[in-house]
Parts: sequence; structure tokens; C-alpha cells
Amino acid sequence: MTLEATERDELVADLRALLADHGKDRFVDAPLIEPNAEFFPDLWSPDEAGVNALARRIFRYAGLADAALTFRAERSHRRAENREAIAGRATSVREIVNDDGPACLLTTAPGSCTLGIDYEDLHDPSMLAASLCRSAAAAFRFAPQATYRDPQWVPPTSDKDFLLRAAVGSVYLGFGIVTTNDAYRFFDNAVARDDGRIERSMGSHLVRTGGVVSLDGMAFLLAVQGVAREWDSAERRRVASLLDPSQAEAFAEHSRDLRETPLDLG
Repeated sequence: MTLEATERDELVADLRALLADHGKDRFVDAPLIEPNAEFFPDLWSPDEAGVNALARRIFRYAGLADAALTFRAERSHRRAENREAIAGRATSVREIVNDDGPACLLTTAPGSCTLGIDYEDLHDPSMLAASLCRSAAAAFRFAPQATYRDPQWVPPTSDKDFLLRAAVGSVYLGFGIVTTNDAYRFFDNAVARDDGRIERSMGSHLVRTGGVVSLDGMAFLLAVQGVAREWDSAERRRVASLLDPSQAEAFAEHSRDLRETPLDLG
């Protein structure tokens, strides 16, 4: 795994800014949210009730339990394209690129948030959970700005910097395992339409990259958090076991490198 220097610099700069604004306590001490029934005990249903329960739980984990959440049907902004083969996996694959998932933060004001939900794309609750984690992180980082900007601030959901800050914020708040796993997924027997919607198709292969931060970038951020929390080898192995194989490999590599060359977080 290789993390591009430009992306690494962007992530480090934004993480330092976040720590300067909000302190290191949450980054070091917040519960690490795991993708299991202990943290997500609600019975899932791909409808408004399921979305409501999952969103409110995630916003509560983000420290935004008092936020009044409203939901609006909104089509996901994504696209699919062809790409070259992944070594040893397929002769050709279809890729959904820069997909921030079926949920997005539409507006935020002090004490309230409006979330856009693609109700036609709720086939995978883990994808929804990850996009809600990024939305909650965006609300955590940007909602205070509404107090001195507009009464109701509309975030630039298509702006790369905004989406990067949401991804960094998700790790800061303890959602790093969930959002790191979402950064890259390989699907067998699946295909994507031109609008990015996933359909079953025997013999086809599909890659999806979630959000604007790469798999390597998200694994790096999670490794930085592990070093800051002084995880021992047993805890690093436990966290790696909760990651998909490619993410676990990148996390292990970055953890080793950061222990050898610690990162100055300011």
C-alpha cells in the first residue's frame, strides 16, 4: 500500500486543525464504534423507520443526541465507469467512484440538521451507516459555523475539502473502523448501472470507493489514532480483525511506520 504524499499532507493538516479546534480528548478517549450488534443493536429495515433509528444512534455517538434530525429524499450523487482489471480477480470490472453513500448532510443550523437520504439505495446498511457517520462528523465540525454565518447553512456537498473534513472528523469521533471499511469494497456477482446503483449480476465484478479519502488514507488516519491511544499489539490485532483484508493490511503497515517515526500532531 502506498499513500500519496499529497493526500497524506492534506489529512495531517486537517487532523491538526481539528485537534486545535476541538482538543485531543475525543480523539484519544471516545469509544471506538465497531460494526457489530453491541454498537448497532436496532433491528434494520430498509425504510424510513430503519434510517431514522440508525441516524439517531450515530448522531448520539457523535455527541449530537440533542440535534433535531429531519430527512429528505435525495438521489445519491455518484457515477460508474469501467476500469482495468484488478490483478487476479477479473478481466474487467465496473467501478463506482467517489461515492459518499446513500446519506448526506444537506443543511445544518444550531440544534438541527437535515439529511438527504436515497431511499431507493438502502440495500446495504453498512454503506448507509458509513455515510451517516460522515454526515454526523460534518455536522459536528460545521454546525457551529451557522451561528455566525447564515441562519441555516447549506454545506458544499460536492466540495472535496468538505468531504475530506467529514472523513477526518469521522475518525476523530470514533467511527474510523466503519468509515475505513467503506473506503473500498469489492463485490462479486454485482454490477453498477451508469447512475451508480448496484444490481446483482452473476459473473460480474464491481469495485466501489466510498468518499473522497482513499483506503490507504483512511487506514493511515486510524493508525494515527491507534498510536495516539497507545494501542498495544493485541489491541492493534483486534482492530485489524474488524477491518476488511485490504484495510487491515494498510492499517498494519501504517501502524508499524508510525511507531517507528511518530507523527507530530501539534
